[in-house]
Amino acid sequence: MATQYTIYLVNNGVSTKDFWGFLQPPDELASLPGVFANSSAHLSVDPNVGSQLNKFVIPVQYVVGAGASNQAVELHTRVISSFDQETDLGQGWLANYANAPPNKGPLIVGADAPAKDKIEITANNFNRKENEANNWFSNMSFGIQTSAGYMGMTWSPDPGDKRTISPKLSFYVTSGSFGTNDLADWTDVNSKAASITLADFDNRREATVTLTETGEWTVTRGRPPSVQRRPLLDTLLQSHLRLAEAHSHLTQLVGSGVTGTTTAYDVSSNDQKDTVVSVQWDDGPKDSAGITLRGTLTVQTALGAAFTAFILAGVRFSITSAPPGGTQIRFSYSGERSVQQIKALFVAGANLLLTRNP
Repeated sequence: MATQYTIYLVNNGVSTKDFWGFLQPPDELASLPGVFANSSAHLSVDPNVGSQLNKFVIPVQYVVGAGASNQAVELHTRVISSFDQETDLGQGWLANYANAPPNKGPLIVGADAPAKDKIEITANNFNRKENEANNWFSNMSFGIQTSAGYMGMTWSPDPGDKRTISPKLSFYVTSGSFGTNDLADWTDVNSKAASITLADFDNRREATVTLTETGEWTVTRGRPPSVQRRPLLDTLLQSHLRLAEAHSHLTQLVGSGVTGTTTAYDVSSNDQKDTVVSVQWDDGPKDSAGITLRGTLTVQTALGAAFTAFILAGVRFSITSAPPGGTQIRFSYSGERSVQQIKALFVAGANLLLTRNP
């Protein structure tokens, strides 16, 4: 399992804010024109929620991407790579873009390895001029897939372009008018943002970003103080409430003939909060968009009802089989995200919401 960093999000303002996460560009890309910020990682954070935890969970798993579409790579254009490839330091990749017509997406294959502390991605010698004359535009990306979405950057490659990248684990957290995977200017991102570097994380790899009452950003090491220093009385009260809730759930299970595990089912809302334990994927397409993925998900607590769907990191998955009282769920996904993007969401310990709502 990849090493994970966690950024906790605190809103001390007076209204709900969308907190967006961005990966800071490496030095090799930071000053280049035509390299845009690209993110789908955002959470809506209510003000002054006390011990409630909102967070970005960020695995140290880099991703290079390549795509092609009829949308030019420019500000406010929505760009999602059609081919994503997980990569480690010391690996090189070749993005093979097709010549149009016909309009075809690219493929990424292994290439010569760069230095041990770098990642390299190279474009083949495709005909960019002819492709764009046919309204077919190529894109290339680098970033990280987190539990809340993608954080990275996107640009339009020239034929034969080689990008040698020295990744750095530094991030921006901001609140602004951004769109999911809509390309943004770095000045718009970082002009009013919290900047988080490795030095801001504690020995548990945790840091907290706070939007203050005056609209400023602060960064502190570790978890939010409201979590670290919860009063003893509050702790005892919460323990009592959890015990009462568990007893109520156990009573419901015994009455229905289902025993052996506890459940967090909320009868009034038709929803159940749960946690990812593991996932087993069915055989299927490995790297394409617009496909259907199927698998078996194991969750931490027993199912309190016959749920029809679950939501993980803002993405909805359909449930095909999930017997009440069990912990295994057969599910499927059909949409525009790539295989790599979807699989990266299933991190052990990630929170999800089971629902019976259509």
